[in-house]
Amino acid sequence: MSYYIPQCSVVHKHKLEIYQNVPPSPHVKLALPADAEILLFDMQLNDFYIWERHNVTFPKAPMEFEFYLTGTGNPIPDHLLVLGHIGSFQSAGFVWHLFRVSDQIGNIAGVDNV
Repeated sequence: MSYYIPQCSVVHKHKLEIYQNVPPSPHVKLALPADAEILLFDMQLNDFYIWERHNVTFPKAPMEFEFYLTGTGNPIPDHLLVLGHIGSFQSAGFVWHLFRVSDQIGNIAGVDNV
């Protein structure tokens, strides 16, 4: 006999604390559920945020996700491995781009290493 167990997901908002360091660093680390799916990257009330969705019925342990925020024309440091583009948006004449990155090749959160 088998049973259907409904799965429930939830959306959470996370502030990207890029100004917590002095000098400010565009390299941000967040502890998110391992199955987090990034839905949106945008600005709200002059702060950067991501919105992510994850399963709450069968939660996975948090993993560290790394992000790098840059403007158009600015280089991404060579030591960072770019895993994917999260999103871009315009604000006050600037265009911002957020990338999922890792600075530890071979130990990348949320990515199966084969």
